Amino acid sequence: MVLFRSLPRLIKPTAFTVVASLPMGLAAEEFRTELDPLMVTPPRLDIDPMDSPFAVDVLDMPLIQRGAQDLDLSEALDRVPGLFTQNRYNQAQGLRMSIRGFGARAAFGVRGVRVMLDGIPLTLPDGQTQLDGLDMTLLDRMEVIRGPFSAAYGNASGGVVHMVTQDAPEEPFVTVRGQTGAYGLRELALRGGVTPGDWNLFGGVRGVQRDGYRDHSESESYSLYGKARYNFNDTASLTTIVNASRREADDPGGLTRAEWREDRRQAAGGNETFNAGEKVDQQRLAWIFRDDMHNGDSLVARAFVGRRDFENRLPFPGGGQVAFDRLFSGVGLQYTFDRQWWGRSSRLVLGIDAEHQRDDRQRYDNNNGVRGAQTLDQEETVANIGVYLENELAVTDRFTLTLGGRYDQVRLEVEDAFADDPADDASGTRTLDELSWMIGGSFALTAQHRLYGNVATVFETPTTNELANPAGRGFNPDLESQTAVNYELGLKGELGGRLDYDLAVFTIRLRDELVPFELAGEDGRTYYRNAGRSRRDGFEASVNWWFWEPLRLSAAYAYSDFYFRDFEEEVDDALLDHSDRYIPGIPQDQLFVELAYDGTRRFAAIGAQYVGRMYADNANQERVGGYALVNARVGQQLSLGGAGDWQWFAGVNNIFDRDYATNVRINANRQAYYERAGAVLVCGCRGDVLMKRLLNFFQRSAS
Repeated sequence: MVLFRSLPRLIKPTAFTVVASLPMGLAAEEFRTELDPLMVTPPRLDIDPMDSPFAVDVLDMPLIQRGAQDLDLSEALDRVPGLFTQNRYNQAQGLRMSIRGFGARAAFGVRGVRVMLDGIPLTLPDGQTQLDGLDMTLLDRMEVIRGPFSAAYGNASGGVVHMVTQDAPEEPFVTVRGQTGAYGLRELALRGGVTPGDWNLFGGVRGVQRDGYRDHSESESYSLYGKARYNFNDTASLTTIVNASRREADDPGGLTRAEWREDRRQAAGGNETFNAGEKVDQQRLAWIFRDDMHNGDSLVARAFVGRRDFENRLPFPGGGQVAFDRLFSGVGLQYTFDRQWWGRSSRLVLGIDAEHQRDDRQRYDNNNGVRGAQTLDQEETVANIGVYLENELAVTDRFTLTLGGRYDQVRLEVEDAFADDPADDASGTRTLDELSWMIGGSFALTAQHRLYGNVATVFETPTTNELANPAGRGFNPDLESQTAVNYELGLKGELGGRLDYDLAVFTIRLRDELVPFELAGEDGRTYYRNAGRSRRDGFEASVNWWFWEPLRLSAAYAYSDFYFRDFEEEVDDALLDHSDRYIPGIPQDQLFVELAYDGTRRFAAIGAQYVGRMYADNANQERVGGYALVNARVGQQLSLGGAGDWQWFAGVNNIFDRDYATNVRINANRQAYYERAGAVLVCGCRGDVLMKRLLNFFQRSAS
């Protein structure tokens, strides 16, 4: 089979325009590939995105957040090619995110993508990520690696999203933000920072309440985030991070095609009957010690500990209520050697990660929203240890080689505390280990353009939720880890200091892909099985063009030809062959375009997003049509003297009120695949107050 089954669809005039404009002849200037420390931190090596052998996106959050709702990551990540988000409006399920198809299987939350915040993993040892309590207004930038990176991060690293919060500026400040919007949206947030002596203190609190677009979709969430960094000297620092959040949300459930045509705002019948929804409380504490030594070496040590209390109600009676208390922790140590090998710059990284997770899990019958008899009581433990090595070497003045390897061992254990008869005891242990590797290179065609490529492996163990046994208690004994190899070639660079671009083509070969399914009578309860082999071929392109000082044009396109190569599935005692069927839950085409005016005092942006067709089931019987959305935002900053700088903003998502599937539930029971959303109008204001100006203002007022 050729690399792309639909190659003509990849031939886009915009891509040829960018390529044709490159100065392909090598200039006479001197090239020197210096490995300057920087910049992008998701790789274990700090590296300039231009020199990375991977597809890397760095998002300037204060710029692209102007006038945005900032309720989740989707508004920012929609501009990253190959990254697909769903479920913006069902708070009980959480934002779903996939990169090149990794994570598309998730019934809720994030799977297959490594997510980090200020250097601390939000992804648990078993590979699942929940984004509860994430305050977007605190972020300074997001760094995204598109493609597998298990050689650096181990389990569930089909892509990496690293979020970095702001630091406090030299002058103390306080920012107040409030917004209101359609469907009962109310938000109030406060953040601030101060730098006394050798300290840098920054943090914020936030509360968001929503009535919801659909029936039975009310939610509320509250979060606190604080970061305190103490600088021992000009090289060494210790950062302490405190994070707490609480969320309660109703779940309206998925609708069949007939149901959403009848009334797209209704809740699924069983979801109201059984009062489907969830409640989450989470706290996290972390420490990071960093020493960037004068000789170029660096040492990073981190530790974190957290607790998560979870309760939910699913829309069926038998075992339809779940509760667990989770404790999680981890430590990591990394040393970077910055040396010269045979006169060439080299950086070598050695590191170790150890993480632990314990879930005390119970299930009960759901008697129309009231907790009934207990049906499960078990303790689930996941322990993960990984050691890694990565080296970046300037082989020539033009060519940089990056090599990496990592060994991981993941131990999953379940202890059955429910069975009275030892013969019924479902306790068990599984140990999964994997050696991951990668090789990548970056070649300087000119000082402004790089040809890059890589071959990298990735593995994903099933999470504790995904290991649920459809036959009863304990873990599913037949479920194995998913593995893949990624082959990628790309071109990135800039033109005239006003345009930057990135083009990438890739193919990924997978074995034992994790595929979701549901059992009859258990709507919303997802189990998993392995597919035999699958393949993902794709093309990605992005461009940012500042064609006039305050005007910026951004565009991103992704084509995805993802399909099963060898997959037979038993359904109702019949063996179905899904070979050559498209993998469900992933659109074949995605396009994002935005024109923004980023003035000093005023800003405005209008953008369009196109999401192509996809399928909701393995057999490709349920086709989900594509859609196009138009969004806009506008705002102005006003100076009020001692009262600070205030900004009003307004925005509309889905201006033309297009009917589209904001969430597609893969292989859902009774074909209840769809969750819908309409137009969303928001408006608000934000005030930035420098404390010195505020004190002067009060002093003048008092006199």
